[in-house]
Amino acid sequence: MRILLVDSHFVGQQNHSLEMIAGRLPSLGLLSIAAVMRKQHEVSILDCQFHSTESARREILHAGADLVAVSATTPWKREAFMLAGMAKDTKAFVVMGGHHASIAPEECLATGVADAVVLGESDATFPELCTALEAGFPISHVKGIGFLQGGSFLKTAPRPLIEDLDRLPMPAWDLVPTREYFSSSVSRKHKESIVLVTSRGCPWKCSFCSQTIFGHRFRARSARLIIEEMRYLHERYGKRDFTFFDDVFTLPRKRILEFCKLLIQERMDVHWSCETRGDLVDKEILSLMRRAGCHTIGFGVESGNQSVLDHINKSLRLRTVERAARIIREAGIRSKAYFLIGLPGETEEQVKETLRFARSLPVDFPVVDFFYPLPGTDIYEKAMSEGELLGNEQCNNLGRLRTLNYVPHTLTPEFLSREYMGTYRRIYLGPWKSLRYVTGIRSVDEVGKAMHAVWRLRGYGNPTL
Repeated sequence: MRILLVDSHFVGQQNHSLEMIAGRLPSLGLLSIAAVMRKQHEVSILDCQFHSTESARREILHAGADLVAVSATTPWKREAFMLAGMAKDTKAFVVMGGHHASIAPEECLATGVADAVVLGESDATFPELCTALEAGFPISHVKGIGFLQGGSFLKTAPRPLIEDLDRLPMPAWDLVPTREYFSSSVSRKHKESIVLVTSRGCPWKCSFCSQTIFGHRFRARSARLIIEEMRYLHERYGKRDFTFFDDVFTLPRKRILEFCKLLIQERMDVHWSCETRGDLVDKEILSLMRRAGCHTIGFGVESGNQSVLDHINKSLRLRTVERAARIIREAGIRSKAYFLIGLPGETEEQVKETLRFARSLPVDFPVVDFFYPLPGTDIYEKAMSEGELLGNEQCNNLGRLRTLNYVPHTLTPEFLSREYMGTYRRIYLGPWKSLRYVTGIRSVDEVGKAMHAVWRLRGYGNPTL
């Protein structure tokens, strides 16, 4: 079959300055599916962040695909529906996948633009679906999908999770403009960067986080295959800075130790950053990570108030966060700490407490975001009953940076916007912080990142508009 995989994000909404800050990221899910599917089918990928709406339409029409799969997330569902409709006009069999298709399959099918939805992890589902379509078999025997039959929604048996990720082939990097991708400004040292994910599932159950696709059972690729992919991207595409976007890259401990030791032995001229939790680092691991080329570690804090942390089921103590920030700095590694404001039931004082904690924590990049309730998360129903959406899912140049789109009844948009912008300016435009960043500049890319960040902080837009 001829198959077209479509990533709908940012179609017709390119913005160079925001890309410099937030990055230009590949759809790793589609790359993984393409690598599996290309063994038996002719596969192409349409990454819409490089296209206007009209050029995306032309690509879909000219692809001549038998099957078109469109990836959809909730903030970008309208664009996904639009592109799926374009594919439907070509008489292709249209499938929708991704987070929104998994949590709202009936909505996707009710639009009339999709013939089926893929639910959850889809690497094994797509080949089985294509086999059924090619052979003319009923798709009702395919696990992990939903479709309409006689006007009624039918869901097949769930697809088991893939236990051994090493069985999956390397993502199909040659099907996308790999050289054009780069990581966010606070995650890279060099522009020649790329985002990778080496594990699936998170064993923690934070109420605001969605694990709809990969679940809570942690599964990881081996250190050997991670380094093999890094070498391929380094030698073929010139990538020398890797951002590991796993929820918890330093899990399990044995894997991260093996990874660092192998990478040191390889002597590749590369650097990398990762995401983890404050309770999953120690001095031994950090020392080895530093030797292996790790330059930045990010970890979620969410709130500076312990009762709020407990309420969202973070399973983390603030004193653990403070210790993690301290020993990461002592190891000579830069750090990012992520915070959320505007959580359901949060008071003004709790928001201010979080922002004071963000400013006081010894990290290089405190990152404050507005809370947004994701459908399918444990906190969603509570959030919707205790607050309201503002309809700003794609404003502020449409989604590359978080905008204020949810306000709990205990707070106001004006308060959240004022505290948000004021905190960022105090954190990043203060004289001592500015001096630290200026003295840390080592490349042309670092200069560009700093210029775009200052431009934004000195008055670019209102996060509520």
